Amino acid sequence: MYIDIEKHADSRLVKPVARECCVYCGACVCVNPSPGVGFKDGELVFDEESIMFDKDLQVCPVINANHSTTYPKPPVTEGQTVDELLGPYLEICSTRSTDETVLKKAQIGGTVTSLLLQGMKDEVIDSALLVDKDKGWIGKPRLAATPQEILDFAGTKLSEASVLTCWRDAIKKGYKKLAIVGMPCVTIAEHLIDGSPDFSEFSDIHKLKIGIFCMEAFNYRGLFTEFLKDNQKIKPSNIQKIDVKGKMIIHEITVEDKIAVHTYSLKELHKYGLLGCLPCHDYAAEYADISIGSVGSDDGWNTTIVRTELGKKILDSAVASGILLKKRIKRPRTSKKSICT
Repeated sequence: MYIDIEKHADSRLVKPVARECCVYCGACVCVNPSPGVGFKDGELVFDEESIMFDKDLQVCPVINANHSTTYPKPPVTEGQTVDELLGPYLEICSTRSTDETVLKKAQIGGTVTSLLLQGMKDEVIDSALLVDKDKGWIGKPRLAATPQEILDFAGTKLSEASVLTCWRDAIKKGYKKLAIVGMPCVTIAEHLIDGSPDFSEFSDIHKLKIGIFCMEAFNYRGLFTEFLKDNQKIKPSNIQKIDVKGKMIIHEITVEDKIAVHTYSLKELHKYGLLGCLPCHDYAAEYADISIGSVGSDDGWNTTIVRTELGKKILDSAVASGILLKKRIKRPRTSKKSICT
């Protein structure tokens, strides 16, 4: 599902489709600082005068005709192997943090947090766009510029957060080596922004793309309010942790100050997913420098797909410093072909 922007640039069809299929990456708001483009009450809003079809919509990862979540076509470089399901890569392995502080804050494995900490230590990056959450599990985009802020914002958040809206903040604050952590749709939007001469101010400071495996993102009001709060009688503010690995596991703090574990099938929760996620074929963030998930690895470990030399450099450094453990992973049985070897 995509709209040819050049063909439909003057059509009123583009706006409602863009709005209904929005995956809340924040790309359009990032490149268009107009007050007429933004998010209000969890919905994408833009007025007739503010939207710029040739700029705002060319960075949309859902409706762009050349690079979209429906038809991902990540660039391939020398030395990579191309897998039909996982995309191009240099290496696939399992990783896990050795730092108990990181493991306590992280969702599973702590690899993303460890890579960011190592990247900052090595001066590969000086800042990172991440997602925080409030007590009700509402996602909030954040710009982290210290190791402590990276730790503070660790862990997975399941609701939309529009992380790219903070990219302009990094420019204003003078950061030069920005890392961005996001779902596959976010990494595609990053690629579109980086590749456009209209947005060189963003690409000039962009250093590292870390992608997160994603089968589906959820609408906050649907999942947390309608299903968990109203249907299951679980207050979002009482949720300690949420794990997603083939199913959703909710860890709830009870009135007795104990932990109650609730398990739900993803099929049961599918109706609360974002509409823009339905046609997505990029599960493993193929446009990232390094992609992180948990499917395919042992419990407590991350599946790590190294895609670029930069991703390999940071992973190797983290392993060498002892902040990450690394082990071989059993290769998934998918169709692949080796190129550029």
